[in-house]
Parts: sequence; structure tokens; C-alpha cells
Amino acid sequence: MVETFGSPDVDWLRANVNINDPNVFTFRQEIVEENLVNHRPSAHP
Repeated sequence: MVETFGSPDVDWLRANVNINDPNVFTFRQEIVEENLVNHRPSAHP
């Protein structure tokens, strides 16, 4: 199980494994632009 950061805007994580890199694992958040949540405050009170 992987817990993601940036909720609710992260759709999935891309995990890469490189045995030649000292860090071995890298992760990148992937966002589907059409699914982004509008974080702007509403213009109507």
C-alpha cells in the first residue's frame, strides 16, 4: 500500500527502480489535469 501526498489532486504515483542509483527508488506524482480540484475561494459569500 502506498499513501500519497497532495490529496485530492494526486491521481497516481509513478515508481521507478534503478539499481545503479544510490537511492534505488524514485517516485513522481502524476496528475490528470481534468481531475484537478478548484482550490480558489468561491466568488459568492
